[in-house]
Amino acid sequence: MIAHPQNPYALFKYVGEEMCGLFHSLYDLPVVCLRYFNVYGERQSTTGAYATVIGIFLNQKKSGKPLTIVGNGKQLRDFTYVGDVAKANVAAMRSRKAIGHLINIGSGTNYSVNEVAGMIDKNHKFIPPRLGETRVTLADISKAKKILGWKPRVSLENWVKKQI
Repeated sequence: MIAHPQNPYALFKYVGEEMCGLFHSLYDLPVVCLRYFNVYGERQSTTGAYATVIGIFLNQKKSGKPLTIVGNGKQLRDFTYVGDVAKANVAAMRSRKAIGHLINIGSGTNYSVNEVAGMIDKNHKFIPPRLGETRVTLADISKAKKILGWKPRVSLENWVKKQI
């Protein structure tokens, strides 16, 4: 896809990828850029700017509070388990074929925020939408499979069931 960052966070991620590509082409620095999609798992942030929706929802459920769904909850996200992300990092580190590539690390499946909330608790409320929020994320993981021999192993549904 052609890059078109919609918020400062996305812009800085893109600039970092471009810098890596430049260092690779100018100085032959062996770089691999992995683009993570909505990482969740044990010890995830539940507060602050980098809190994950799954961490926030689990924390709200634990506290007996309603889950707060931003906007209408129809935003689609590709969620990726942190253990799968760690394995992708190791695979990229060990792969000479990966050098110079930008590789998506995701599940290749997306869920609406409403669906995720439904997996965790039925008690929820809607809060105003955020400016610059992406409507849909979905990783094309074909490069990860081909170059790294990697694919995700943990499904969101099974992980959430174990947490509840």
